[in-house]
Amino acid sequence: MTAVHGIRPADRERGSRDWRLMPVAALVWATALLCSWTGLGRLVGGATWMLWMIWAVGAAVTVALAACAAMVAMGAAREGGHAMPQAIACYAAVAAAAVLAAGCSACLHGWISSSNPVQRIVAASERGAYVGAAVRVNGPAVSSDRRGFDCRTDVVVTALQRDGVLTSSRAQARLYAVGDACVLEQGGDYWLRGKVERPAFGSADAWLTVSEEVAPSLIRRPSLPLRAVRRMQAAFLHVTDGLDDQGRVLVPGLTIGMLGSEVADPSMRGGSAREPVDPAYAQRLEDAFRVSGIMHLMAVSGGHFALVAVLARRLCGLLRVERPWMPAIVAGSYVPLAALMAPSDSVLRAMAMGFMGALALLIGRRSQGMSMLCVTATGVIIIRPGMASSLGFALSCAAVAGIILWTEPIAGGLSRIMPTALAEAIGVTVAAQIPALPLQALMDPDLPVLGVLANLLTAPVVCLATLAGLLGLAVSWLAPSAGFCCAWVASCGTRVMEAVALWIAESPFAVLPWGKGPAAAIALAGCEAAAMLAVRWAFRRRARRRGAAREDSVCDGPGGDGGAEYRPSPSERVGAWLEETRRMLSTDAA
Repeated sequence: MTAVHGIRPADRERGSRDWRLMPVAALVWATALLCSWTGLGRLVGGATWMLWMIWAVGAAVTVALAACAAMVAMGAAREGGHAMPQAIACYAAVAAAAVLAAGCSACLHGWISSSNPVQRIVAASERGAYVGAAVRVNGPAVSSDRRGFDCRTDVVVTALQRDGVLTSSRAQARLYAVGDACVLEQGGDYWLRGKVERPAFGSADAWLTVSEEVAPSLIRRPSLPLRAVRRMQAAFLHVTDGLDDQGRVLVPGLTIGMLGSEVADPSMRGGSAREPVDPAYAQRLEDAFRVSGIMHLMAVSGGHFALVAVLARRLCGLLRVERPWMPAIVAGSYVPLAALMAPSDSVLRAMAMGFMGALALLIGRRSQGMSMLCVTATGVIIIRPGMASSLGFALSCAAVAGIILWTEPIAGGLSRIMPTALAEAIGVTVAAQIPALPLQALMDPDLPVLGVLANLLTAPVVCLATLAGLLGLAVSWLAPSAGFCCAWVASCGTRVMEAVALWIAESPFAVLPWGKGPAAAIALAGCEAAAMLAVRWAFRRRARRRGAAREDSVCDGPGGDGGAEYRPSPSERVGAWLEETRRMLSTDAA
């Protein structure tokens, strides 16, 4: 393969090392957070014409900047090697267009949220109010995190009745219920009477509490695909009830992202006659996983989608499926997988990046991790500005960014003193934790010091257990015996995870008390940056010493002519980065 416009094919496929879109994604994220924290949409909510004018002007400017960026890129292609200012202007126009789009979207969503009747009730009264509400259930009912309630689930309030007046609504709410009110099907519409309250924690617009005396009435059943999803989940949970206690808790968590002890809807158990798992044991197990730093294994992440993608591509290879159909099959496999998982922000991130990977496969390009991550974060935040405030989404993006950026250098440095396979495993774990730990400090004051060790010990069984769990989920509704066999294989892997988690949790060095809040997160990030700079300085000093020793040996030899190792300066690196940007824009426009 020959070079095009002076760019080698390998240079055009370095998306995992290409940081060009990272400033754009960071600016979009910061813009959405700023609009959310300042309440810009609520400030202009009193003057609707002003909000729509801001949105219209912002949209027009965004389109104009995007058009200018396209024109500048074409001009850069025509002018060839003298288009550095045009390349910089094109990048600035794209960044400004993305920021404007994020700001307009955040303002519009903020205004819609503030004008919602649920939000007006929350703002008007701290004690809340009793209302009638039509809700659509977004997820399965899980154990309540508030005393006095049996379950909780996320719902969308579609209509609200107060004082005999019925108004439409689109507010996100957290529903708390007891007794029969916990039998709620995901995707179904229900009418209920309860109390709207101001949330004390969480990202929901409001809390909606339902008493046992007034059970919700069904308005509309879920769609056929969602009923099929519920049946498959219920069948899988039913077969896991035949496992021991750790399997009943951990296998559903590893497979669908919902611990077995958290399932609060009795109808999801398929009429199982077994007693529920001891709550004290389940809590001890969950605490051990969190302390040991492997709680992320109980949340659906990109690993599930990667496994399904590999299986889909190998199946296409065995069936000799033609190339245009292979990406469609891979992308199509993501849809039922995401539907079967418990809804979460990490699932959204993984599915979006999976679709982008399928698109890259369609056009014949290698998947480029950093570019895909930045485009995913930018697009998701522009469409749903509330995701900018989600710590779950931020943790998922941060872990992926760390793996992309630092796995290779960490593994390369460690491979000099240990086997390559072990160095790569440690590199992935450490790289994921570098950007994730400061975010965890916002939620938890204790840092899992032995998290790397726990991840290394559980890594050999994670893939096999996940694959067995997914296979059991797929067949349990049709062949319960086969589903139980798959669940039992998965429980063998989770038994190893349980042993590792309990063993590490008992160590007095398992956690480091650090603190909680923004100050603790900033301090931790500073310590990590200082440690990384110190390690980099140490490696460079060692390399310089080795280079000097080699130079002396060459100069001392017969006829030797030593030479110093060339290292580009920061200005030279920036110049090369801008030049490569210009060449890439010229190639794409051509």
